[in-house]
Amino acid sequence: MFKGTLADEASWQGLPQPIKRALQFLKYTNLQSLAEREIEIEGRDLFVQIQHRYTLTEHDSKMEAHDQYIDIHHVIEGSESIGYIPRSQAGQMIIDELQEKDICFFPPSPDRTLLVNKDSSFMVFYPCDAHQPCLAFVAIHPLKKAVVKISMNLLSEEERKTI
Repeated sequence: MFKGTLADEASWQGLPQPIKRALQFLKYTNLQSLAEREIEIEGRDLFVQIQHRYTLTEHDSKMEAHDQYIDIHHVIEGSESIGYIPRSQAGQMIIDELQEKDICFFPPSPDRTLLVNKDSSFMVFYPCDAHQPCLAFVAIHPLKKAVVKISMNLLSEEERKTI
């Protein structure tokens, strides 16, 4: 897991090149003007989902993880908490859709770390990370966010060693 801000490009220097390309897209695209949709940046290897959602309560959400894609979560409007825990500590998988949709779910973990995602911040979640997005701070509220999906196939062997 990596947390940073779009404004602090120096902090991105150690990240794999495909992640840097995705962050450049987020930084230099007028995301406010985009309607809810999916945009292919480099085909199905690197694409972004613009989402209009409502934040969720703890009881209405689950931890999730992916095998084939890295996720970058960036809030466009509003704010969210995201729970994070290493996937190896996420417990028993409760829903397995990895083959069909590259997603699996785990129950919320009391041992997770809660992170704030707002303004120009972003969070990168690798296949070794479980995350619980769209959590409300106090009250349920609207949220507009971008979720970038980056295929692990874009990473070199050297880059894979750094995550």
